[in-house]
Amino acid sequence: KKSRQNKRTGYIPAKPDYYSRPFKKRNIFGIVDFVSSLLVSSVFSFLFVMLERPRIVIGFGGYISGPLVLSAFLMGIPTLIHEQNICPGRANFILAKFAQRIGLSFEESERYLGQKKKSVFTGNPLREDLLITDKNLASKKFGFDSGVFTILVLGGSQGARSINRNFIEALEVVKENKLNWQFIHITGLRDFNWVSSIYEKLGLRARVFDLFKDMSIAYGACDLVITRAGASTLNELSYLAKPAIAIPYPYSGGHQLLNAKYYSKNDALIIIEEKDLTPQVLFKNINEISQDTKRRRFLGERIKCLHKPDAARLLAEEVWGLIYAN
Repeated sequence: KKSRQNKRTGYIPAKPDYYSRPFKKRNIFGIVDFVSSLLVSSVFSFLFVMLERPRIVIGFGGYISGPLVLSAFLMGIPTLIHEQNICPGRANFILAKFAQRIGLSFEESERYLGQKKKSVFTGNPLREDLLITDKNLASKKFGFDSGVFTILVLGGSQGARSINRNFIEALEVVKENKLNWQFIHITGLRDFNWVSSIYEKLGLRARVFDLFKDMSIAYGACDLVITRAGASTLNELSYLAKPAIAIPYPYSGGHQLLNAKYYSKNDALIIIEEKDLTPQVLFKNINEISQDTKRRRFLGERIKCLHKPDAARLLAEEVWGLIYAN
């Protein structure tokens, strides 16, 4: 993407994908690459904040937010960070010492940060287009029968190879047992072709997508969700009161497993860890839930209890409070 010149300041910002890079390779070359990109992005971030003079700088975690939030802190500009997961990532753990306010999606996050006076339990804001949709209406959008048990499989915008693979293998048992289930499967771009071909081969009632934008319809049509355990996804399930089986992404510091365990200990979620994931284990859990309407209702009620309403408003109030206090 071409850099755009700011009409007011004449400043041409750096390309973030070039100057900011995560710390991935744990060798001398990876360290040098990370440190050099961090230094360059810090210089450009400082120049950007100095020229733009924003009223406030807000960080939502990740390596790319660090230089901007620290630059604002050094210039006396109000700063706020928001942590989605229970256990903060490295960036937010460091930035918590400098930010004036810390918004938390989970109250338990405060004990990891040790910044009780700064921390505010705001919850995790939902996207505005996420609506509670009637099952009959949503099922019609997919050409489904609303009275048939429907499973939504998703693994985030990039899909989840292990979820796709194990779920597809479990479909053989579904076919053998002649189970009358329906499927909405969001595969991600790389798995779409082979996943959709197997559904077609097995002759199962399914709608397969590489990506899907109107998640209100997808959630509305399903009785059970198979998913990773990202904080935003769990928050959506909580708001919509959807029973789910979570298969946490095992890397990135184990954040997703901790998120899922918080819900699980409140009887609001079923967890299958990646190391335990097999087609047999996945089918067994799905089949048990499909036959137990009361358990599905219980899981929906329990996960609904964990939803923090008005998160966007609460976070916005903290932002405005910092702006007008300075």
